Amino acid sequence: MEDIIQGNFEHLIKLIESEDPIVRNAAALKLKDLKDDRAIVPLLNSIFKNRNFNGTMVYALESLNCEKHFINIFKILFHEGYEAKIAANSILNEQVFEFTQEDLFCIQSMWKDCILNPKEYEGFGNKETRSMMEDNYDGFMKYLEK
Repeated sequence: MEDIIQGNFEHLIKLIESEDPIVRNAAALKLKDLKDDRAIVPLLNSIFKNRNFNGTMVYALESLNCEKHFINIFKILFHEGYEAKIAANSILNEQVFEFTQEDLFCIQSMWKDCILNPKEYEGFGNKETRSMMEDNYDGFMKYLEK
């Protein structure tokens, strides 16, 4: 049985590299069900490669332990489309992360760029979307005050 699951996992990883968003999304949903953390990096690679067609892939990350991918989840929150932002928001609010002060400074730098170049960040002009982004930013920046 383990061999079948392993083979299935490797096949799904290949499918999230597909040019077809329907195939990618179906594979991502199956990876979500498998809850195998080895899928995190391949999913992140596909998310950043397939901008604006990646909400389902970010949603798939919700069932995985993203504790070591703090900066990447913020990159999704700041740079990707609305569906991806919603899933990143959920991950940031539901999971516990490992991060350093340098990671927080990186997030701070990304936020400053959002403020300076709002048109380059999808949804930043929308009050609710910006508020969601800002709430996450503010929540983690409290760690710099300690």
